[in-house]
Amino acid sequence: MMLSESRKGDGWFSHAERPTFLSRRARLKPTIFSPTMSGFPVILLLIVTLGVMTSAALFTPKGPHQVTIRTAIMLTVAACYLLWMVTYMAQLHPLVAPRRSPLAE
Repeated sequence: MMLSESRKGDGWFSHAERPTFLSRRARLKPTIFSPTMSGFPVILLLIVTLGVMTSAALFTPKGPHQVTIRTAIMLTVAACYLLWMVTYMAQLHPLVAPRRSPLAE
């Protein structure tokens, strides 16, 4: 039994059988400069994050725990940005293509 025969009816499509919603999606790829659903928000928020981290480094009050406070603020901002960026990119470029359910037809 061939691999393609074992996957028939399992949601896997050959190139000729690919549904139109996948090919239409491929044609409508946004560019990086498009303000929505692209890499633009990732780069914009990276710049904002770097600005917040720079201000945290410059405006932390002087004292015995200045380095600890500065490090905590910068690590928190970096972790929040990374969490948001990974979630956003996972939604923008999913690993598994959407499939239509037989109940929807």
